[in-house]
Amino acid sequence: MPTVDAGKYGYIVGTVDGSWATARTSGATAYNQPPTNFFPTQVRVSTGRGGTSYWVRRFFAAFDVSAYASGYTISDLTFNFRSDDVGAGSVGGIVVKSTAQGEADTDLSTSDFYSDVDFATAYSSNFNWPDSDSDIEVDLNSTAVSQFSNSYLRIAVVEYEYDYENTNPGSIAFNNYGYMNAQVSTSGFTPYISFTAVASGYGNDIVGVSSSNVGEVINVASANIGKVIGV
Repeated sequence: MPTVDAGKYGYIVGTVDGSWATARTSGATAYNQPPTNFFPTQVRVSTGRGGTSYWVRRFFAAFDVSAYASGYTISDLTFNFRSDDVGAGSVGGIVVKSTAQGEADTDLSTSDFYSDVDFATAYSSNFNWPDSDSDIEVDLNSTAVSQFSNSYLRIAVVEYEYDYENTNPGSIAFNNYGYMNAQVSTSGFTPYISFTAVASGYGNDIVGVSSSNVGEVINVASANIGKVIGV
């Protein structure tokens, strides 16, 4: 089963503000390739003498899948990461389409926080962040698979209940967050995708050569071959 590490990944912290709309749409600080544990998603409400304040975090990752952009049928696509034991457990997240990070080679900037998140295009169902050191697989749907033909899969992971649904959290203090471990040198790893890739085109061996190793027959790409000598 092939795997592809994120070429770029990181998170953006939004502006702390008394307006939910402003907090949800305004980026404040971007963190690229964080080498440690971090909150990738968050919706927090703080109350006090200054009134109610909101802030939001979102995670981004981009994958170069150009090697599988054509000639393969892709299935069983998952997004993989390691959680940490201070995660919030019951808090939900969801993977959606992102247009940030270029060809999996561009760092995040604060302008990506909202404008490069496509909330209308979900790549997964709602999932729960576990409250444990766990290797997590989030199933990605056929809409995510369709991005392989563009050579790059770019994702954003956002908090589900308030951020994705764009529901005002109100004025009761709480902190919904997930936790990710990317400590590559110790207990974590770079987020990655895994999938099944089956070569398309002519599916039989030719003169003892496995079909997976056949690129062309008499200058015709294997993907365009239906039969060889009537077979």
